[in-house]
Amino acid sequence: MKNKFTLIISYMFLIIIVLTCTFGNKVMALNNISENGLKSAVPLAKSHTIHHINLNDVLNEYWSTIFVVTLIVVIIMILGIIALIRINKNIKIMNKWLLSLSDISDEYIYKYDVKHHQIQLLDRCAELFTNVKEFQNDLTQINKKVIDVRDTSSPQDIIDILISNDKTSEIILYVNNKKTTFRVIKSIITGRNGYSQFIVGKLININFEKELICKAQTDQMTGLLNAENCKFYIKQKLESYNLNKSALLIIDIDNFKNINDNSGHLIGDKAITFIANSLKNTFKNNSIIGRVGGDEFCVFIDEEVDKKVIEEKVKSLKRKIKNNDKDLGNIGLTLSVGAVILNKNEIFDVAYKKADEALYKVKSHGKNGLNINLNIDK
Repeated sequence: MKNKFTLIISYMFLIIIVLTCTFGNKVMALNNISENGLKSAVPLAKSHTIHHINLNDVLNEYWSTIFVVTLIVVIIMILGIIALIRINKNIKIMNKWLLSLSDISDEYIYKYDVKHHQIQLLDRCAELFTNVKEFQNDLTQINKKVIDVRDTSSPQDIIDILISNDKTSEIILYVNNKKTTFRVIKSIITGRNGYSQFIVGKLININFEKELICKAQTDQMTGLLNAENCKFYIKQKLESYNLNKSALLIIDIDNFKNINDNSGHLIGDKAITFIANSLKNTFKNNSIIGRVGGDEFCVFIDEEVDKKVIEEKVKSLKRKIKNNDKDLGNIGLTLSVGAVILNKNEIFDVAYKKADEALYKVKSHGKNGLNINLNIDK
């Protein structure tokens, strides 16, 4: 539509230039008539004066040409106005289309004007930021659907993500005091000079997607990682880091079959859940904790530890279980733990086998104990 309007304007100027040149040449021709020519054209007997050209003569001679030129200019101006009206109408339709798309797709669209340092928000996006805790001091800006990035009261870390050149990123916002994760997708529009002019972006609420991923990765009863993902993440850690003296523990509930048979599966499930929560409270920080079997758990301690640290952690775990055994009906819940201290460049399968062997030694010597493989090269 913009190209059509430009073409109309170009035609208008071309026609005006042609007509002006034609009209100007005729006027110059009249002005260049010599006095002798006029005398020869007019009988001397009737007049001895030279007839000078004035405005009335021009109007009388070229009124039709002037009328046509004026008419053409008016018509072209009307066409230009119609074209502008159509452009504005199409822009409004496009904005409605974007708003509708934003509503039905759970997306929040914005545009960043690089030159003027302003983020322009579509209606739904403005409503989102009105409810974002971090922007409570900027409600005046947001109500105008504009965020000036130079305003120091705006949370700079969020602004930086919205206007960065990264095509895709994630951002956490507290919407109505609820932690919500958004994926930010951007398209960068550059000018002829190659520099960024605008950034058009959209925020997509991916909380539900995150929940689905979490459910697929976790054990539904305990909320711990399931066996597959627990082993996967530990493998990633071992391959990505060159950490010396981390540790891998395998923890097994003693006589769990007897607990189910004598106290019922409800108590057995309650015992599993209780141990899972105790593991979370005992092994914090960057530890990876998973349920790798019906009554078996795995813990990877992602920090440098020694035998004493592992012993203290296991003692703390056992103490929690003993102190709360009455809540389970005094079933005499105990644990057997096998552990291995890992060296650099340790392979997961080898490390897991060593921890499992340490666990077997505890099981074969009365259970309810801890065995640590120091993993010292001989």
